[in-house]
Amino acid sequence: MLLLLLLQDESHFIKSSESARSKAASVLLKSSKRVLMLSGTPALSRPIELYPQISAINPRLFSNVVKFGKRYCAGVKDQFGWNFSGSSNLEELKLLLEDSVMIRRLKSDVIPELPPKVRDYISDILDSDKKFICFAHHKVVLDGICDTLMEKNKEYATAYAHRLSSTGVYRIPCSCRAVYIGTTQQSFKTRISEHRRNCRLGHVGKSAVAEHAYLEGEHNIRFEDTNTLSDTPHLYARLHREAIEIYKHKNNFNRKEEGLKVNKAWYPALRKTNIKPAHVAQLNNTTPDADRVGNSKPAREAHSSADRGDNSKPPPPHCIDNDAASADCNRHAQ
Repeated sequence: MLLLLLLQDESHFIKSSESARSKAASVLLKSSKRVLMLSGTPALSRPIELYPQISAINPRLFSNVVKFGKRYCAGVKDQFGWNFSGSSNLEELKLLLEDSVMIRRLKSDVIPELPPKVRDYISDILDSDKKFICFAHHKVVLDGICDTLMEKNKEYATAYAHRLSSTGVYRIPCSCRAVYIGTTQQSFKTRISEHRRNCRLGHVGKSAVAEHAYLEGEHNIRFEDTNTLSDTPHLYARLHREAIEIYKHKNNFNRKEEGLKVNKAWYPALRKTNIKPAHVAQLNNTTPDADRVGNSKPAREAHSSADRGDNSKPPPPHCIDNDAASADCNRHAQ
Protein backbone atom coordinates (compact mmCIF):
# COMPACT_ATOMS: atom_id res chain seq x y z
CA MET A 1 0.00 0.00 0.00
CA LEU A 2 1.42 3.36 -1.09
CA LEU A 3 0.68 6.30 1.21
CA LEU A 4 0.50 9.76 -0.36
CA LEU A 5 1.63 11.55 2.78
CA LEU A 6 2.89 10.38 6.17
CA LEU A 7 2.98 12.88 9.03
CA GLN A 8 5.12 11.85 12.02
CA ASP A 9 4.99 13.91 15.19
CA GLU A 10 7.86 13.84 17.73
CA SER A 11 10.14 12.33 15.12
CA HIS A 12 13.13 12.30 17.49
CA PHE A 13 11.68 9.12 19.01
CA ILE A 14 13.17 7.18 16.07
CA LYS A 15 16.68 8.41 16.87
CA SER A 16 17.98 4.83 17.18
CA SER A 17 17.81 2.71 14.05
CA GLU A 18 17.97 -0.48 16.15
CA SER A 19 14.92 0.19 18.33
CA ALA A 20 11.63 -1.62 17.75
CA ARG A 21 9.81 1.70 17.33
CA SER A 22 12.20 2.80 14.57
CA LYS A 23 11.94 -0.50 12.74
CA ALA A 24 8.15 -0.39 12.82
CA ALA A 25 8.09 3.24 11.67
CA SER A 26 10.54 2.60 8.84
CA VAL A 27 8.07 0.20 7.19
CA LEU A 28 5.48 2.98 6.93
CA LEU A 29 8.03 5.62 6.01
CA LYS A 30 9.33 3.59 3.08
CA SER A 31 5.80 3.00 1.81
CA SER A 32 4.93 6.71 1.74
CA LYS A 33 5.36 9.01 -1.23
CA ARG A 34 5.93 12.06 0.97
CA VAL A 35 7.10 12.31 4.57
CA LEU A 36 6.65 15.23 6.95
CA MET A 37 8.35 15.02 10.35
CA LEU A 38 7.75 17.34 13.29
CA SER A 39 9.99 17.77 16.33
CA GLY A 40 10.93 20.51 18.74
CA THR A 41 14.30 18.79 19.36
CA PRO A 42 15.38 16.66 16.38
CA ALA A 43 18.63 15.62 18.11
CA LEU A 44 18.54 15.23 21.88
CA SER A 45 22.27 14.74 22.52
CA ARG A 46 24.40 13.88 19.44
CA PRO A 47 24.30 14.29 15.63
CA ILE A 48 23.98 10.55 14.92
CA GLU A 49 20.39 10.77 16.18
CA LEU A 50 19.54 12.80 13.08
CA TYR A 51 20.48 10.07 10.61
CA PRO A 52 17.31 7.92 10.85
CA GLN A 53 15.15 11.00 10.26
CA ILE A 54 17.30 12.26 7.39
CA SER A 55 17.38 8.87 5.68
CA ALA A 56 13.59 8.57 6.01
CA ILE A 57 13.02 11.92 4.27
CA ASN A 58 15.81 11.75 1.68
CA PRO A 59 17.67 8.40 1.52
CA ARG A 60 19.96 9.72 -1.26
CA LEU A 61 21.42 12.53 0.87
CA PHE A 62 23.76 10.08 2.63
CA SER A 63 24.35 6.68 1.12
CA ASN A 64 24.99 4.98 4.47
CA VAL A 65 25.37 5.68 8.19
CA VAL A 66 29.16 5.23 8.10
CA LYS A 67 29.58 8.09 5.64
CA PHE A 68 27.39 10.34 7.82
CA GLY A 69 29.08 9.23 11.05
CA LYS A 70 32.65 9.77 9.84
CA ARG A 71 31.88 13.26 8.59
CA TYR A 72 29.60 14.67 11.30
CA CYS A 73 29.99 12.36 14.34
CA ALA A 74 33.79 12.19 14.58
CA GLY A 75 33.46 8.48 13.85
CA VAL A 76 36.28 6.20 14.89
CA LYS A 77 36.61 2.46 14.56
CA ASP A 78 37.56 0.56 17.71
CA GLN A 79 37.54 -3.09 18.81
CA PHE A 80 33.73 -3.04 19.01
CA GLY A 81 33.13 -1.43 15.61
CA TRP A 82 32.27 2.12 14.62
CA ASN A 83 31.78 4.65 17.38
CA PHE A 84 29.60 7.61 16.36
CA SER A 85 29.03 9.15 19.79
CA GLY A 86 31.00 12.32 19.01
CA SER A 87 30.38 15.36 16.85
CA SER A 88 32.26 17.21 14.09
CA ASN A 89 31.62 19.74 11.30
CA LEU A 90 28.41 20.89 12.95
CA GLU A 91 28.20 24.21 11.12
CA GLU A 92 28.43 22.40 7.80
CA LEU A 93 25.75 19.94 8.89
CA LYS A 94 23.45 22.80 9.92
CA LEU A 95 23.79 24.51 6.53
CA LEU A 96 23.30 21.21 4.70
CA LEU A 97 20.11 20.33 6.60
CA GLU A 98 18.60 23.80 6.20
CA ASP A 99 19.30 23.68 2.48
CA SER A 100 17.84 20.20 1.94
CA VAL A 101 15.42 18.72 4.50
CA MET A 102 14.99 20.97 7.54
CA ILE A 103 12.60 23.89 8.00
CA ARG A 104 13.11 25.64 11.33
CA ARG A 105 10.50 27.93 12.84
CA LEU A 106 11.13 29.97 15.97
CA LYS A 107 8.41 31.13 18.34
CA SER A 108 9.05 34.70 17.23
CA ASP A 109 8.36 33.66 13.63
CA VAL A 110 4.92 32.14 14.29
CA ILE A 111 3.63 34.15 17.25
CA PRO A 112 1.72 36.62 15.00
CA GLU A 113 -0.25 33.69 13.57
CA LEU A 114 -1.28 32.32 16.99
CA PRO A 115 -4.47 33.40 18.78
CA PRO A 116 -4.09 35.51 21.94
CA LYS A 117 -3.63 33.70 25.24
CA VAL A 118 -6.76 33.08 27.28
CA ARG A 119 -6.15 33.75 30.97
CA ASP A 120 -9.66 34.24 32.36
CA TYR A 121 -11.06 30.77 31.70
CA ILE A 122 -11.19 29.86 35.41
CA SER A 123 -13.03 33.09 36.21
CA ASP A 124 -15.66 32.35 33.56
CA ILE A 125 -16.30 28.90 35.04
CA LEU A 126 -16.53 30.31 38.56
CA ASP A 127 -19.12 32.85 37.43
CA SER A 128 -21.27 30.00 36.09
CA ASP A 129 -21.46 28.33 39.56
CA LYS A 130 -20.58 24.92 38.12
CA LYS A 131 -18.49 22.32 39.90
CA PHE A 132 -15.31 21.45 38.05
CA ILE A 133 -11.93 19.75 38.39
CA CYS A 134 -8.83 21.66 37.33
CA PHE A 135 -5.51 19.92 36.65
CA ALA A 136 -2.33 22.02 36.79
CA HIS A 137 1.36 21.25 36.98
CA HIS A 138 3.33 24.33 38.00
CA LYS A 139 3.08 25.65 41.54
CA VAL A 140 2.78 29.23 40.28
CA VAL A 141 -0.33 28.28 38.30
CA LEU A 142 -1.83 26.42 41.26
CA ASP A 143 -1.21 29.38 43.56
CA GLY A 144 -2.82 31.72 41.05
CA ILE A 145 -5.93 29.54 40.81
CA CYS A 146 -6.20 29.35 44.60
CA ASP A 147 -5.89 33.15 44.87
CA THR A 148 -8.70 33.58 42.35
CA LEU A 149 -10.91 31.14 44.25
CA MET A 150 -10.31 32.97 47.52
CA GLU A 151 -11.05 36.36 45.93
CA LYS A 152 -14.42 35.05 44.75
CA ASN A 153 -15.14 33.33 48.10
CA LYS A 154 -15.46 29.90 46.47
CA GLU A 155 -15.02 26.65 48.35
CA TYR A 156 -12.32 24.41 46.97
CA ALA A 157 -10.08 21.47 47.79
CA THR A 158 -6.57 20.82 46.52
CA ALA A 159 -4.91 17.48 45.86
CA TYR A 160 -1.20 17.51 45.05
CA ALA A 161 -0.72 14.21 43.27
CA HIS A 162 3.02 14.71 42.88
CA ARG A 163 3.44 14.67 46.67
CA LEU A 164 2.82 10.91 46.70
CA SER A 165 5.95 10.37 44.65
CA SER A 166 8.29 12.01 47.18
CA THR A 167 9.70 10.88 50.54
CA GLY A 168 8.93 12.10 54.03
CA VAL A 169 6.25 11.70 56.73
CA TYR A 170 2.72 10.56 55.98
CA ARG A 171 -0.56 9.86 57.79
CA ILE A 172 -2.96 6.94 57.16
CA PRO A 173 -6.44 7.26 58.72
CA CYS A 174 -8.67 4.42 59.90
CA SER A 175 -12.46 4.16 60.10
CA CYS A 176 -12.16 4.12 63.92
CA ARG A 177 -10.84 7.72 63.84
CA ALA A 178 -7.30 6.62 64.73
CA VAL A 179 -4.34 7.35 62.47
CA TYR A 180 -0.95 5.87 61.67
CA ILE A 181 2.05 8.18 61.33
CA GLY A 182 4.89 6.84 59.24
CA THR A 183 8.08 7.91 57.52
CA THR A 184 9.78 6.45 54.47
CA GLN A 185 12.81 7.01 52.29
CA GLN A 186 10.93 5.33 49.43
CA SER A 187 8.19 7.07 47.51
CA PHE A 188 4.87 7.36 49.33
CA LYS A 189 3.18 5.27 46.66
CA THR A 190 5.62 2.42 47.20
CA ARG A 191 5.26 2.52 50.99
CA ILE A 192 1.46 2.63 50.85
CA SER A 193 1.50 -0.34 48.46
CA GLU A 194 3.57 -2.27 51.01
CA HIS A 195 1.05 -1.47 53.75
CA ARG A 196 -1.79 -2.63 51.50
CA ARG A 197 0.01 -5.87 50.74
CA ASN A 198 0.72 -6.58 54.41
CA CYS A 199 -2.93 -5.97 55.27
CA ARG A 200 -4.09 -8.21 52.45
CA LEU A 201 -1.78 -11.06 53.44
CA GLY A 202 -2.18 -10.58 57.19
CA HIS A 203 1.49 -9.85 57.88
CA VAL A 204 0.90 -8.21 61.25
CA GLY A 205 4.55 -8.48 62.22
CA LYS A 206 5.69 -6.34 59.29
CA SER A 207 3.25 -3.47 59.59
CA ALA A 208 1.55 -1.72 62.49
CA VAL A 209 -1.25 -0.90 60.06
CA ALA A 210 -1.90 -4.59 59.41
CA GLU A 211 -1.68 -5.30 63.14
CA HIS A 212 -4.28 -2.64 63.87
CA ALA A 213 -6.57 -3.93 61.14
CA TYR A 214 -6.45 -7.59 62.22
CA LEU A 215 -5.72 -7.78 65.94
CA GLU A 216 -7.70 -4.89 67.37
CA GLY A 217 -11.12 -5.56 65.90
CA GLU A 218 -12.78 -4.76 62.59
CA HIS A 219 -11.12 -1.75 61.04
CA ASN A 220 -11.27 -0.24 57.58
CA ILE A 221 -7.92 1.34 56.77
CA ARG A 222 -8.59 4.32 54.50
CA PHE A 223 -5.53 4.18 52.28
CA GLU A 224 -7.20 6.41 49.70
CA ASP A 225 -7.21 9.27 52.25
CA THR A 226 -3.47 9.09 52.98
CA ASN A 227 -1.89 12.52 53.01
CA THR A 228 1.57 14.00 53.33
CA LEU A 229 2.65 15.78 56.50
CA SER A 230 6.21 16.54 55.39
CA ASP A 231 8.22 15.79 52.25
CA THR A 232 11.70 16.45 53.60
CA PRO A 233 14.30 14.06 52.12
CA HIS A 234 16.75 14.21 55.06
CA LEU A 235 16.79 11.19 57.38
CA TYR A 236 17.09 12.85 60.79
CA ALA A 237 14.67 15.61 59.88
CA ARG A 238 12.13 12.93 58.89
CA LEU A 239 12.64 10.99 62.13
CA HIS A 240 12.23 14.09 64.30
CA ARG A 241 9.18 15.20 62.35
CA GLU A 242 7.64 11.72 62.70
CA ALA A 243 8.16 11.83 66.49
CA ILE A 244 6.53 15.25 66.68
CA GLU A 245 3.53 14.17 64.60
CA ILE A 246 3.08 11.03 66.72
CA TYR A 247 3.01 13.20 69.83
CA LYS A 248 0.57 15.66 68.26
CA HIS A 249 -1.77 12.90 67.04
CA LYS A 250 -2.91 11.44 70.36
CA ASN A 251 -5.19 9.01 68.53
CA ASN A 252 -2.37 7.20 66.72
CA PHE A 253 -1.93 3.43 66.65
CA ASN A 254 1.84 3.42 66.09
CA ARG A 255 3.85 0.79 67.92
CA LYS A 256 5.38 2.01 71.17
CA GLU A 257 8.86 0.71 70.46
CA GLU A 258 9.23 2.22 66.99
CA GLY A 259 10.75 5.58 66.11
CA LEU A 260 12.21 8.39 68.17
CA LYS A 261 10.57 9.74 71.33
CA VAL A 262 9.94 13.39 72.10
CA ASN A 263 11.55 14.56 75.33
CA LYS A 264 9.20 16.05 77.92
CA ALA A 265 11.11 19.31 77.77
CA TRP A 266 9.54 19.96 74.39
CA TYR A 267 5.92 19.31 75.44
CA PRO A 268 4.95 22.95 76.25
CA ALA A 269 6.19 24.21 72.87
CA LEU A 270 4.60 21.37 70.92
CA ARG A 271 1.22 21.81 72.61
CA LYS A 272 1.04 25.27 71.08
CA THR A 273 1.31 23.76 67.60
CA ASN A 274 -0.94 20.76 68.24
CA ILE A 275 -3.32 20.92 65.27
CA LYS A 276 -5.87 18.11 65.28
CA PRO A 277 -6.71 16.26 62.06
CA ALA A 278 -10.03 17.09 60.41
CA HIS A 279 -11.68 13.78 61.24
CA VAL A 280 -10.73 14.13 64.94
CA ALA A 281 -12.21 17.63 65.05
CA GLN A 282 -15.44 16.31 63.56
CA LEU A 283 -15.58 13.59 66.18
CA ASN A 284 -15.11 16.13 68.98
CA ASN A 285 -17.94 18.24 67.60
CA THR A 286 -20.31 15.29 67.66
CA THR A 287 -19.50 14.04 71.15
CA PRO A 288 -20.33 15.89 74.38
CA ASP A 289 -17.11 14.76 76.05
CA ALA A 290 -14.28 16.56 74.31
CA ASP A 291 -11.74 14.32 76.03
CA ARG A 292 -13.16 11.13 74.59
CA VAL A 293 -10.46 10.98 71.93
CA GLY A 294 -7.71 11.68 74.46
CA ASN A 295 -9.01 8.91 76.77
CA SER A 296 -9.06 6.26 74.07
CA LYS A 297 -6.67 3.34 74.08
CA PRO A 298 -4.48 4.64 71.22
CA ALA A 299 -4.20 8.00 73.03
CA ARG A 300 -3.10 6.40 76.30
CA GLU A 301 -0.51 4.40 74.41
CA ALA A 302 0.77 7.58 72.77
CA HIS A 303 1.14 9.29 76.18
CA SER A 304 2.98 6.34 77.65
CA SER A 305 5.16 6.10 74.56
CA ALA A 306 6.19 9.75 74.94
CA ASP A 307 6.75 9.39 78.70
CA ARG A 308 9.38 6.74 78.13
CA GLY A 309 11.50 9.23 76.18
CA ASP A 310 12.90 11.01 79.27
CA ASN A 311 16.47 10.01 78.50
CA SER A 312 16.33 10.70 74.78
CA LYS A 313 18.16 13.67 73.35
CA PRO A 314 15.80 16.49 72.34
CA PRO A 315 15.74 17.17 68.60
CA PRO A 316 17.61 20.29 67.51
CA PRO A 317 15.29 23.02 66.25
CA HIS A 318 16.78 23.01 62.75
CA CYS A 319 15.71 19.38 62.30
CA ILE A 320 12.03 20.13 62.92
CA ASP A 321 10.19 20.68 59.66
CA ASN A 322 7.72 23.09 61.25
CA ASP A 323 8.51 26.79 61.43
CA ALA A 324 6.08 27.52 64.25
CA ALA A 325 7.32 24.59 66.32
CA SER A 326 10.93 25.62 65.78
CA ALA A 327 10.28 29.17 66.96
CA ASP A 328 8.41 28.01 70.07
CA CYS A 329 11.07 25.42 70.84
CA ASN A 330 13.78 28.08 70.66
CA ARG A 331 11.90 30.36 73.06
CA HIS A 332 11.24 27.48 75.44
CA ALA A 333 14.91 26.42 75.40
CA GLN A 334 15.97 29.94 76.28
